[in-house]
Amino acid sequence: MQDHEKSKEQLLAELTSERQQGEQDLHVVNSTFESIVRSIPDVIYRVERSGKILFINDAIRKYGYEPAELIGTNLFDIVHPDDQAEANFRINEKRTGERRTQDHELRLLTKDHHSVPVDVRENRTAMLVSAEGIYASATPQDETYMYTQGIVCDATIRLQKEEETRQADRSRVLTEAAGGAAHEIYQPLTVIVGLVEIALVEMMPTDKWRADFSEILFQAEKIKGIIDKMRNVQKYVTKSYASGKDIADFDAASQSGAEEV
Repeated sequence: MQDHEKSKEQLLAELTSERQQGEQDLHVVNSTFESIVRSIPDVIYRVERSGKILFINDAIRKYGYEPAELIGTNLFDIVHPDDQAEANFRINEKRTGERRTQDHELRLLTKDHHSVPVDVRENRTAMLVSAEGIYASATPQDETYMYTQGIVCDATIRLQKEEETRQADRSRVLTEAAGGAAHEIYQPLTVIVGLVEIALVEMMPTDKWRADFSEILFQAEKIKGIIDKMRNVQKYVTKSYASGKDIADFDAASQSGAEEV
């Protein structure tokens, strides 16, 4: 009987030790996770099926909120009204794997209800959301759905670099096209100018065609000025033209300090 009681005490001690070790290991894992989450500059969140916030990290502070004040509130309350309809299927994503939400643009509202918009060309903040459903089972099932976990990242710098790359590509294409066209136009134009100058030299001052040839020479010189600008294109700049179309603005494109479009 004594040996039997002793073995039960030993078993209880072992189970207690294992439980304590498990709690300690879980504490280490949670502490490590929380440390990582705190150090990430992006907003990490968890929401339940209705959109109620279960967890949100300290990164939300840069938009004026304290994490604690948002727990239990609806995440959609800080999404721009114009984006809420689509956000309902994005930030509260229940799909997983390749079907999950990835890099979806939206606008958040700061605590003072200013929007955090997405137009990178106006140097505004661009927010990209990625999210997926978390399930208690290996295969996603409605009855095992736990919550949605997502991350909202400030992609302004990345999108600015992408825009800069696009601008560089446009500038390269415009420079090559303008330079090639200028070269092709300049040669026949030089011939035209030479012939007109010869004709003017041979004409009498009273010749009835003299004024017309002088105008041809004047316009040809203007074309040469445009060609010089085409040769000196520095960047991609456009201006409005007929029918709402944009065309290359060689005046601005060949000068430093012009506003890019």
